[in-house]
Amino acid sequence: SSSATSHADVINNLLRKALAQQKIIENQTTNNFVPMEKLNCSMKKINPQARFYRTMRKKGKKTAIPHLMPEEQEQ
Repeated sequence: SSSATSHADVINNLLRKALAQQKIIENQTTNNFVPMEKLNCSMKKINPQARFYRTMRKKGKKTAIPHLMPEEQEQ
């Protein structure tokens, strides 16, 4: 009957919905985008030791990361 939606209509509707959803996701991703500088800045706040470990690595010294090597802390 003519009242029944055709396969083409059903598929088109699904595609339209999928595209709309895709747009929403893209918008959310762009809105939540954090620039690298901001990320690095907050990382320093979270882990002030990170800079210390980095400079030690540059000097070629082996660094013990406390929570990974408890046996070295005890000495």
